[in-house]
Amino acid sequence: MIRGQSALIHPTTPLRINRKRDLAVLAAIFVVSRLIYFGLGVRPDSSPLYLFLQYLDPVLLKHSLWESLFYLREQPPGFNLYLGLLLKFVGEDHISVFVGLHWLLGLGLGFSLFALMLDLQIARGIALLVTAVFLVSPITVLYENWLFYAFPVTALLGISAWALYLFLRDRRMLHAVLFFSCLFLVAAIRGSYHLVWFLLIAVGLLIAARSDWRKIVIAAGVPGLLLTAIYVKSFVMFGDVVIGAQVFAKMNYAAMVQAQVNPEFLRNLVKKGTISPILLMPAYVPSIEIHAPLVPRPALTGHPALDQARKTGGAVNWNSVWMARIGEKFYRDARVVRSLYPGLFFRQLVRNVQYYFYPADYTYPFYPFMPGRSKDAIRLQGILRWYDFLTTGVFNNSEQFWYDFLTTGVFNNSERFWITWLVLPACLLTGIVEVVGWIIKQAFDNPAMNARQITILFALFNIGYCAAATILLSVSDQNRYRDEVSALYAILLGLLLNAAWRLWQMSRARPLPSH
Repeated sequence: MIRGQSALIHPTTPLRINRKRDLAVLAAIFVVSRLIYFGLGVRPDSSPLYLFLQYLDPVLLKHSLWESLFYLREQPPGFNLYLGLLLKFVGEDHISVFVGLHWLLGLGLGFSLFALMLDLQIARGIALLVTAVFLVSPITVLYENWLFYAFPVTALLGISAWALYLFLRDRRMLHAVLFFSCLFLVAAIRGSYHLVWFLLIAVGLLIAARSDWRKIVIAAGVPGLLLTAIYVKSFVMFGDVVIGAQVFAKMNYAAMVQAQVNPEFLRNLVKKGTISPILLMPAYVPSIEIHAPLVPRPALTGHPALDQARKTGGAVNWNSVWMARIGEKFYRDARVVRSLYPGLFFRQLVRNVQYYFYPADYTYPFYPFMPGRSKDAIRLQGILRWYDFLTTGVFNNSEQFWYDFLTTGVFNNSERFWITWLVLPACLLTGIVEVVGWIIKQAFDNPAMNARQITILFALFNIGYCAAATILLSVSDQNRYRDEVSALYAILLGLLLNAAWRLWQMSRARPLPSH
């Protein structure tokens, strides 16, 4: 054990006695809540498998899985591998299997959150309340029943935080392996969590626990090498050091330019011959053929994952060579426009920060009053309306409210999301105060690392990393990306509520002044 940390790290005897009982209570809450949601009509949504840009053709995943993954360029292979294995070995029952796996992830996340909050010396009642609310919230249920990588990333990041704490406390190899395995899975299914992200965390842990460097190197070695192999393959085959750089990154760049530039300004540039007409077309468009006059279809490579313009169900194949050429055309013209339009990206960044604080259901496919809205979101719209009101301060869910957003791109009353604007920074500030206080204490008192503060620092790092990636590089959906670190926010919220509770108890314990 690290010198001077026993009093801070190990939970008290009552917590140890109550923990199994509390976990049983959480499991019961989880099961009962899922039964209630099922009764309300919530069902697994597997439509992304056939529609979403991030996935290869389901037919290829089922019948040519390994070849298709080898030529997958725009996404890390993890989630498409998961989908392919479901289709290949489970077939029509893939919906039941995916929701069952997501339920197990959700339950594991709930147990991890609760246990970690107890280990961080958060009061038992607060830890139980925060975890229970997180598990039963309609947002969690929406994402849990959605065949997309958002919920697995949320669960894996939450579980990894607990695994990190356990390793720093007990220095067991098993916990280090669990920690780095979770990080590997996150990076293997979500392209924004780059190899550099994985290496930064590994190096940080080596510094924090350098006396156990051999365990860290061994635990991080296999997942680190596998992740490196994925990026080496991407560079050797496609010249990309960032997976998704050919289409997703360039289309996001173009869409950010389009969102901030007056269409008349673009039309004038087209008339002058400064840019091509491609920026007059929406970057995220369901038809690839409209680009053919500007970007002719390239020669076939002989590999369906790269050659298909459309997937079997009709959705555009964003992994195709044709889409890469289209993305390059969008990107070149967008760069020209940006050079002529000062302050463009600053305005977009301000807008992206606003998006970050929107409720997590204010995104596709959960938007109210939109064609193709999620059936689960429709069935839960009453609950979502009240939940959003209690967690953000906004109740206005009228059709006009959403029409204004769809026509202007922002909510006219976005400043009214006052609870989110207050609570999220307060959570971050609580974590920062903990870490800064620890750094000062360690610098002048005890240089030994402390599992509590390192785990909090891990949560802050990932929240900051996710926020920077989505605010700087994405045209929208910052609130959905924020939900990927919602479990880490829940940990910080527990710390915030616990600090407030302790302050209240201290104020009550002060003796009354004598007269």
